Amino acid sequence: MLKTPFRLLSLIAFMLAINTSILFAVPTTTMTFNGLTIDVPTDLVSIIEENRAQIEQALQDNSVTQDKINSIQTAMLDAYSKLDVSNPYTTTTEGIDDFMEVLKDVFPNTQMQQNVWAESLISYNKFGDSKGKDVKYKKFGGGINTGVSRLDIGCLLDTANALGMDVGDFPRTLVMPTIAVDARVGMFPIPLDFGLNFCTFDTTAISALDDALDGSSFNFLSIGGDVRYAFIVNKTDYHLTVSAIAGGAYNKGGVTISDDSAKAKLDFNTATFYIGAQASAKMLVFVPFVGTRLLFGRSSISWSVDANWDKILDKSGDESIANAINWNILPKRFSGKLNSPFAKNIRPQMYGGIGLDVAIVSLTLSGCYDFIYNIPSAAFSMRLVF
Repeated sequence: MLKTPFRLLSLIAFMLAINTSILFAVPTTTMTFNGLTIDVPTDLVSIIEENRAQIEQALQDNSVTQDKINSIQTAMLDAYSKLDVSNPYTTTTEGIDDFMEVLKDVFPNTQMQQNVWAESLISYNKFGDSKGKDVKYKKFGGGINTGVSRLDIGCLLDTANALGMDVGDFPRTLVMPTIAVDARVGMFPIPLDFGLNFCTFDTTAISALDDALDGSSFNFLSIGGDVRYAFIVNKTDYHLTVSAIAGGAYNKGGVTISDDSAKAKLDFNTATFYIGAQASAKMLVFVPFVGTRLLFGRSSISWSVDANWDKILDKSGDESIANAINWNILPKRFSGKLNSPFAKNIRPQMYGGIGLDVAIVSLTLSGCYDFIYNIPSAAFSMRLVF
């Protein structure tokens, strides 16, 4: 799978890392730690509460007085009082959580664009009425598969607009690309074939690319496979073949973006299993095909931000802010996570397209549609088949 377009990564970086500079906003809530009180932005109460144990331990270990707490409160309120948005932390995290919902729907669709073959069984012509006389018997094939699925980033743009960011004419819809090598083996005494696909990519392994990304990185691993059994094989003059399909795929990866203010990270892994059926015919060198699949998917997506608050607030050397950081009143990390089980990710798909077979060269152009989440996808493959 290729990198998510850098324009999208830039937007995520803007929201996760740069936008942490506008995390303070009115109104405030009074919180008590070890008998000491402090007014904090209501927007941050939940994340501060999550760190209550660490805060109270730090205040105890450092014998913190109310006067020191008051100085932290003054520095914090001075920072957030200059802001226009009342709840930027909540707005940002909810927008990113919405985007994770989008990703968990898109990832299974990107996976399914890999290893799509026009012929419903590569060795189909050994069986059926024509006895393999009209089409060369194929035993093995492999090549490159590329695909795209629609990626709706409207939730990120809406969040950015709510926070007063000027996103200009940034498009609400991008594409999530895939690229993989795949192979398929036939030559069995029954109408059966197996397919495999694989892709891995890590920007840190390419020094020139790692230097160019300057603090950002991307890694990805994808592996999948399927088995097809034809219950109608090479019928009629058009070599009609219909196969039942069962398969699965697994993806994992992560994106890291960092600068002097913050380090933002997004990690994901998805597993998808599917069953389906595909029909194909052959007309001279053309192989039209159509199929359907029922997907069962599981996704886990998480994000986190490690914030350098003194840089973010432009208060390097400020003792009060340094104390707020050291005592975890300004939490060094905030994060979110989405776990989506198989039971909540059952979706039907239709797909189809046309192949072109000339000698040992096989080209396949396909399209796919997810009816539950209204996600269109497309793929193109170029293979050698022997």
